[in-house]
Amino acid sequence: MLPTTPKTILGTTEIIKQADMPSKTYRIDFQTGRISGTVDGRDAMVQAIRKILQTERFQYLIYSWNYGMEWSRLIGKSRETALANLKQQLESALLQDDRILSITDLNVTDSGRRFLTVSFTANTIFGAVGEEITANV
Repeated sequence: MLPTTPKTILGTTEIIKQADMPSKTYRIDFQTGRISGTVDGRDAMVQAIRKILQTERFQYLIYSWNYGMEWSRLIGKSRETALANLKQQLESALLQDDRILSITDLNVTDSGRRFLTVSFTANTIFGAVGEEITANV
Protein backbone atom coordinates (compact mmCIF):
# COMPACT_ATOMS: atom_id res chain seq x y z
CA MET A 1 0.00 0.00 0.00
CA LEU A 2 1.19 3.51 -0.71
CA PRO A 3 1.34 6.02 2.14
CA THR A 4 -0.88 9.08 2.27
CA THR A 5 1.38 12.12 2.33
CA PRO A 6 0.82 15.82 1.90
CA LYS A 7 2.37 17.18 -1.27
CA THR A 8 3.33 20.83 -1.55
CA ILE A 9 3.66 22.47 -4.95
CA LEU A 10 4.32 26.22 -5.08
CA GLY A 11 2.95 26.81 -1.59
CA THR A 12 -0.30 24.84 -2.10
CA THR A 13 -0.74 21.67 -0.05
CA GLU A 14 -2.70 18.83 -1.60
CA ILE A 15 -3.41 15.56 0.23
CA ILE A 16 -3.02 12.55 -2.02
CA LYS A 17 -5.02 9.57 -0.78
CA GLN A 18 -3.89 6.00 -1.00
CA ALA A 19 -5.63 4.02 -3.70
CA ASP A 20 -6.65 0.41 -3.20
CA MET A 21 -4.66 -1.89 -5.40
CA PRO A 22 -6.66 -4.09 -7.74
CA SER A 23 -6.69 -7.79 -6.95
CA LYS A 24 -7.10 -8.99 -10.55
CA THR A 25 -4.34 -11.42 -11.47
CA TYR A 26 -3.61 -14.40 -13.67
CA ARG A 27 -5.35 -17.69 -12.78
CA ILE A 28 -2.92 -20.43 -11.75
CA ASP A 29 -3.96 -24.06 -12.06
CA PHE A 30 -1.96 -25.56 -9.18
CA GLN A 31 -2.62 -29.11 -10.43
CA THR A 32 -1.07 -28.63 -13.87
CA GLY A 33 1.16 -25.61 -13.20
CA ARG A 34 -0.43 -23.71 -16.08
CA ILE A 35 -1.68 -20.14 -16.20
CA SER A 36 -4.95 -19.47 -18.00
CA GLY A 37 -7.29 -16.52 -17.79
CA THR A 38 -7.64 -14.18 -14.83
CA VAL A 39 -9.21 -14.13 -11.37
CA ASP A 40 -10.39 -11.27 -9.19
CA GLY A 41 -11.84 -10.68 -5.75
CA ARG A 42 -12.25 -13.67 -3.43
CA ASP A 43 -10.87 -16.17 -5.98
CA ALA A 44 -7.72 -14.07 -6.33
CA MET A 45 -7.41 -14.02 -2.54
CA VAL A 46 -7.69 -17.83 -2.32
CA GLN A 47 -4.97 -18.12 -4.96
CA ALA A 48 -2.73 -15.59 -3.18
CA ILE A 49 -3.00 -17.51 0.11
CA ARG A 50 -2.10 -20.81 -1.56
CA LYS A 51 0.81 -19.18 -3.36
CA ILE A 52 2.19 -17.66 -0.13
CA LEU A 53 1.97 -21.04 1.61
CA GLN A 54 3.67 -22.89 -1.26
CA THR A 55 6.57 -20.44 -1.68
CA GLU A 56 9.70 -21.01 0.41
CA ARG A 57 10.78 -17.73 1.97
CA PHE A 58 14.20 -16.28 0.96
CA GLN A 59 14.59 -18.80 -1.88
CA TYR A 60 13.49 -16.75 -4.88
CA LEU A 61 14.96 -13.34 -5.72
CA ILE A 62 11.76 -12.21 -7.43
CA TYR A 63 9.92 -12.05 -4.07
CA SER A 64 10.54 -9.71 -1.16
CA TRP A 65 12.03 -11.22 1.99
CA ASN A 66 8.63 -10.86 3.64
CA TYR A 67 6.94 -13.24 1.17
CA GLY A 68 6.39 -16.95 1.75
CA MET A 69 6.82 -19.55 4.48
CA GLU A 70 9.99 -20.87 6.07
CA TRP A 71 9.12 -24.55 5.81
CA SER A 72 12.79 -25.59 5.86
CA ARG A 73 13.15 -24.23 9.42
CA LEU A 74 10.57 -26.75 10.65
CA ILE A 75 12.29 -29.87 9.33
CA GLY A 76 14.00 -31.90 12.05
CA LYS A 77 12.45 -29.97 14.94
CA SER A 78 10.57 -31.65 17.78
CA ARG A 79 6.79 -31.82 17.40
CA GLU A 80 6.22 -29.16 20.07
CA THR A 81 8.74 -26.76 18.54
CA ALA A 82 7.40 -27.33 15.02
CA LEU A 83 3.82 -26.68 16.20
CA ALA A 84 4.73 -23.45 17.95
CA ASN A 85 6.86 -22.18 15.06
CA LEU A 86 4.33 -23.19 12.41
CA LYS A 87 1.53 -21.13 13.97
CA GLN A 88 3.76 -18.06 14.32
CA GLN A 89 5.21 -18.39 10.80
CA LEU A 90 1.81 -18.90 9.22
CA GLU A 91 0.39 -15.73 10.76
CA SER A 92 3.53 -13.77 9.96
CA ALA A 93 3.55 -14.89 6.31
CA LEU A 94 -0.13 -14.32 5.61
CA LEU A 95 -0.50 -11.00 7.41
CA GLN A 96 2.14 -9.47 5.11
CA ASP A 97 -0.65 -9.21 2.52
CA ASP A 98 -2.66 -6.05 3.28
CA ARG A 99 -5.84 -7.71 2.02
CA ILE A 100 -5.71 -10.25 4.87
CA LEU A 101 -7.12 -8.71 8.04
CA SER A 102 -6.69 -11.59 10.51
CA ILE A 103 -6.20 -15.34 10.91
CA THR A 104 -8.75 -17.24 13.03
CA ASP A 105 -9.71 -20.84 13.80
CA LEU A 106 -6.07 -21.94 13.49
CA ASN A 107 -5.81 -25.68 14.17
CA VAL A 108 -2.76 -27.89 13.78
CA THR A 109 -3.20 -31.65 13.94
CA ASP A 110 -0.73 -34.50 13.78
CA SER A 111 -1.28 -36.37 10.49
CA GLY A 112 1.27 -39.10 10.85
CA ARG A 113 4.92 -39.62 11.51
CA ARG A 114 6.29 -36.60 9.63
CA PHE A 115 3.20 -34.58 8.71
CA LEU A 116 1.14 -31.82 10.30
CA THR A 117 -2.18 -30.62 8.90
CA VAL A 118 -2.94 -26.93 9.37
CA SER A 119 -6.42 -25.51 8.91
CA PHE A 120 -7.39 -21.89 9.39
CA THR A 121 -9.70 -19.12 8.28
CA ALA A 122 -8.22 -15.99 6.74
CA ASN A 123 -10.49 -12.99 7.20
CA THR A 124 -9.90 -10.84 4.12
CA ILE A 125 -11.37 -7.71 2.61
CA PHE A 126 -13.32 -10.08 0.31
CA GLY A 127 -14.72 -12.21 3.15
CA ALA A 128 -13.60 -15.32 5.02
CA VAL A 129 -11.41 -17.84 3.21
CA GLY A 130 -10.94 -21.30 4.72
CA GLU A 131 -7.75 -23.15 3.89
CA GLU A 132 -6.03 -26.41 4.83
CA ILE A 133 -2.47 -27.51 4.11
CA THR A 134 -0.37 -30.52 5.07
CA ALA A 135 3.24 -29.83 5.97
CA ASN A 136 6.16 -32.24 5.96
CA VAL A 137 8.22 -31.64 9.13
